[in-house]
Amino acid sequence: MPRSTHEYRFEIRVAHGVGARLERLLELTGDASSYLLTVRPDGTVAVIAVPTDGDVWEPREAIRASGDPYVFYDPLDDGMEYRYLQWHGIDRPTMERLMGHPFEPDDFHGWTGDFPESWDVMF
Repeated sequence: MPRSTHEYRFEIRVAHGVGARLERLLELTGDASSYLLTVRPDGTVAVIAVPTDGDVWEPREAIRASGDPYVFYDPLDDGMEYRYLQWHGIDRPTMERLMGHPFEPDDFHGWTGDFPESWDVMF
């Protein structure tokens, strides 16, 4: 049985920030549920992949194996209960650019360290 692993505010800020920006763009495709966003070494967006057959996990595994930076979002069971978010190899300035706004100090309350460049969470 899945359970939420959400513990820090920065996790939700990334989900809402990146998710809201991408949802506006992905509304054009008619399916804004899952996406895989890859990032170039300079921090710009390389590819936004939206699954046409509902399966975004297979391409995610290929990107993950390549080591390229990415953001992966998947509303499990159509987002009825849980959503899964993962990012890899993305530094704080790049994530803030993707979100469209900077983090706030309260986003890291209880966190001991710098922004995690790789992370996954279910909420």
